[in-house]
Order: sequence, then C-alpha cells, then structure tokens
Amino acid sequence: MQWQPLVVAPAPVVVVDTEGAAPVYEEDPAGSAPDDVEVTLTGDVALTRDAQLLGTQLVIDGRHIGGVLGYTAVFLPVEGGEPPDRLHLMHARLSWPLAATPRFRMRAELGAHAAVAPLASFFAPGLGVSAALALIGPLGLEARVFGNAWPYTQVDARAGVTLSFRRVGLSVGWRALYLNDQGRLGDANAGDTDDFFSGPSLVLALALY
Repeated sequence: MQWQPLVVAPAPVVVVDTEGAAPVYEEDPAGSAPDDVEVTLTGDVALTRDAQLLGTQLVIDGRHIGGVLGYTAVFLPVEGGEPPDRLHLMHARLSWPLAATPRFRMRAELGAHAAVAPLASFFAPGLGVSAALALIGPLGLEARVFGNAWPYTQVDARAGVTLSFRRVGLSVGWRALYLNDQGRLGDANAGDTDDFFSGPSLVLALALY
C-alpha cells in the first residue's frame, strides 16, 4: 500500500499527491474545471540505519481512474568493504478515488508487485491506499501505505509534510519498509527471513501535465 508530496499546477490550480495519493483540487478563481488527467514524476531518497533507499515513481491520476508505476533500489551494506548488495522493488497499480473534496483526496490501489534479490525473484498481487490534505497556502500533509502478503511479504509506508510551488513539490517525512521472504531463500537466509528499515525521507515531485 502507499503517501507523497503535493504539486500545484499553475492554471488551473491543482494539488497533486506525488507518490501515491490522488490529487487534491483547489478552487480556481476563474471558475474553470481542473484537467481530467494529471501526470506527476517523483524522485525520493530515504536514509535508515541499515540501508539506503532510492526510488522514482510515475503517477497518472484521472478523475475516475488512474495508475502508478514505481521502482525502489535498496542498498544493503556488505562486510569487508565489498560493494553493497542491491534489492530491486517494483510496483504497478491501478487506482480509484475513495473520497474527494476541494482540500482532501483519498484513493485505493490494486495491482502487482515484484522484488528482485541477488538469489531470487518474487512476484505478488498488491494493494495500497494513499491520501493528500491541503492545509494553508502551499502547506499540506500526505501519507500512503501499500504492500502484499504472499508469496513474500512487503509493507511500505510513508507520511510527510508537503510544500507545493506551481509545478514543483517537496515532501519531508518518514518512510518504513518491511520485507519477509517467508523462508523461500532457503539456507542462504535461514533464521533471518525478515528485514525492517525506517528513517527520514525526502521526495521531490514534478507535475508533467
């Protein structure tokens, strides 16, 4: 499941939750209706004690249906000065609005997730929910959570405070990631099937359309 920053498009004014939440439409002084589709590209980094997370996401947000494509690289330190191991996490989901007001938007997501580790690859159906709330001026809040249960477990959650400047958005918050291979890596990972990463997160967003 998934939360992200807000981007405000110049005309009409649109606040977009950049990593998972549906856009929040503000009142346009001219009285014109917002565009039917918003497209947002984000880049994010999260620093935790045991790993570094670097990712990107493309959000296509329509009035009735949308989609999200995302990728995260997890860099795991290796003893002895070797280059870090890298875990690749990918997701693709369709989205539907659950609630929408001039200042608040929430959406549900359904799709597929993949995890590629040095010794194995996993694919799973996934669910998510995300939301964005406009507060005062460019200030807002956003949050998201998404995940899957089988054949491996993944829960990815994020919440943050957002600032929106026309087509550019910034979100400062906290990200948590839980992974469990459920013993499917066998002896290579025996007795240590799960990992939990948590730390500060920064997201930059650009409204493409």
